[in-house]
Amino acid sequence: MYFFDLFDGANDKVDVVGTSFDDEDAARQAARSMLADRVRSEVLRGGEYLMTVRLRRNTMPIFSVTFALTEEHYRLDS
Repeated sequence: MYFFDLFDGANDKVDVVGTSFDDEDAARQAARSMLADRVRSEVLRGGEYLMTVRLRRNTMPIFSVTFALTEEHYRLDS
């Protein structure tokens, strides 16, 4: 069983159910896809945002993927 924990600093979620995969590569790809799906709406809102998906086998972390959104606004004075 693989477990996917989500961390964004506001609504952290620890997976207590788990999901079966054929191998670790498939589980890592699922973690990447989960992160991409979750951050899509945050990108459209703008602003600063940081989210990590941590993949575990039981209690042992085996992989994590992080997305960081930062913005810089420049003022062009004439």
